[in-house]
This record gives sequence, C-alpha cells and structure tokens, in this order.
Amino acid sequence: MIPTTFLAGVLTFVWPYLRGTNALVLLALFYGASSGAFAGIVGAPMIAFGDSTDVGRRLGMYLTILSFGALAGPPISGAIAKSTGGYSAVGIYAGIFCLACRGSRVEIWC
Repeated sequence: MIPTTFLAGVLTFVWPYLRGTNALVLLALFYGASSGAFAGIVGAPMIAFGDSTDVGRRLGMYLTILSFGALAGPPISGAIAKSTGGYSAVGIYAGIFCLACRGSRVEIWC
C-alpha cells in the first residue's frame, strides 16, 4: 500500500500541470491503478483486529470515520479552485494529503 499511495500522491501533484489528451489519459491510467490498489484494501486491517463475528461493526466504524475526509475534501478543493482561479493549488492540497497519508502508514508500519 505504501508505494501505491506514494505514486498516487505524486500523480496528484502532477495532474494540474499536464496539457493534452494523451498526457491526461496516461495520468488517469496510472492514477487509477495506484489509487485503486490502496482503496480496494483500505478496510483489510480491520479484519485482523478481533473476533470475526465483530468485523462488520469495526469496518463500519472505520469507514464512517474515513467518510468525513471524503465529505469535507471536495468543498475545500472547490473553494481553493475558486479563490485561486485554477487547479494548481488544488493539486498541491490533494497531493499533500495523499503523501501525509502515506507518511502516517510508514509510521504505523515501523
């Protein structure tokens, strides 16, 4: 998960500066593969934290907490784009949070 999260963070920094259809399609392919790799297994650690009969509750609580970021992120990104007049600052904002997520995972694994 750590390498794919790092790649997604770097690609998030890059996307506002790309021009042309071919570059954007290539970015979309790589970003989809890298973000899909960690988004698909984000709930997997909750399975190992206790009894198998309690997985649904743990996973539900975990995903509820994660949903606050998904709820707050798009309006913040829209406000940044509106105030700056472009998407460069949005790419920086989103990339910082992707890499911060990666950094927190490194701390957890060490």
